[in-house]
Amino acid sequence: MTALALTPTRILRSEWHKLWTVRSTWIMLTAATAVTLAIGIGMSASYEGGGDDTARFDPVQFLLFGTQFSQIILAVVAVLFIAGEYGTGMIRSTMVAVPRRLPVLWSKAGVVAAVVFTATLATFLVTFSAGQLCWTSMARSAASASRCSLAISSLNCPCLARR
Repeated sequence: MTALALTPTRILRSEWHKLWTVRSTWIMLTAATAVTLAIGIGMSASYEGGGDDTARFDPVQFLLFGTQFSQIILAVVAVLFIAGEYGTGMIRSTMVAVPRRLPVLWSKAGVVAAVVFTATLATFLVTFSAGQLCWTSMARSAASASRCSLAISSLNCPCLARR
């Protein structure tokens, strides 16, 4: 009986499996990545520079402007994951397996947070690197921006980002 005991690791594993077996997760994560990449590369390729804006130009915020749109898509991933079980009736079997709701909710939140953070970080790094390739001819590149600005922007905290 102890071999089949209910543990937080098993609850996390079941929620992880539920997230990756739904097709909409793959579609939405791909869409969020594509939106961020397309907007970041498109804006960096079309930027001409010069003028009075050069002194106030923050390349990190400029390159990662697409994250504002991808955050909406990632919120849809979270809603579909958490509320999707109610539409299919799978929540009944989840609550039979784990009678208390709090471990299930914490597991769902942890799985969604881990997946979204990993996907967002990877997308940021690719978008930032691809944008740098477009700016090789410019005198001011994002490499000259402060590292603190990149770290704060990667946390999705626009209120803390340097202006």
